[in-house]
Amino acid sequence: MSLEGWKTTFEIIGVILLFFTFIAGAGALIFSNKVNAVKDENLRQFDKDLTDAKTALGKQEEKTAIAEKELANLKDTIRPRQLTKEQQTVLVRLLSGDPKGSVSIMSVMGDGEAKAFAIQVDSALKSAGWTTSGVAQGVFSPNDPVGFGIVVRNATDAPPWAARLQQAFFSIGIPMDGAENRFLQAQEGVQIVVGRKPQP
Repeated sequence: MSLEGWKTTFEIIGVILLFFTFIAGAGALIFSNKVNAVKDENLRQFDKDLTDAKTALGKQEEKTAIAEKELANLKDTIRPRQLTKEQQTVLVRLLSGDPKGSVSIMSVMGDGEAKAFAIQVDSALKSAGWTTSGVAQGVFSPNDPVGFGIVVRNATDAPPWAARLQQAFFSIGIPMDGAENRFLQAQEGVQIVVGRKPQP
């Protein structure tokens, strides 16, 4: 083959290689675009799944918080009222001075929780030097009292230690309602009534 023939052959081969290079480049570009599209779709799906998971987690956390609150309320409902050691110490200190007087303590008949709390109150008053008649249980009509309160015969002519007693319980974080009972005997002075535990 002549030099001219070789030259022509190599030129043809060069054109063919150039064609295949173009085809390869175009193929790489096309498949690269498809691969990127698949990656983009996978990324979008991942973001959606992640968002859905975060939403589900948020809802679950909300349900958990509600359940924890309900559990705390249930524990408060079940937990009996009681004076902590710190409350007893402060109460005795607040009530150790004068004025002090006679106190009767009444709890709801058949309510063990109310009676146990009344016994604690009675013990604290006696430790502070107050005179109590112990804890009695009574039947109330038409409904049992709820909560914790102090009863006097007449609010305008109440014994001087009644307000002191009420303020002392407020000071230790135990609100004490006030009421009048004209049938209360004068010698009873002041009566503490421990009713049923209030429901939250």
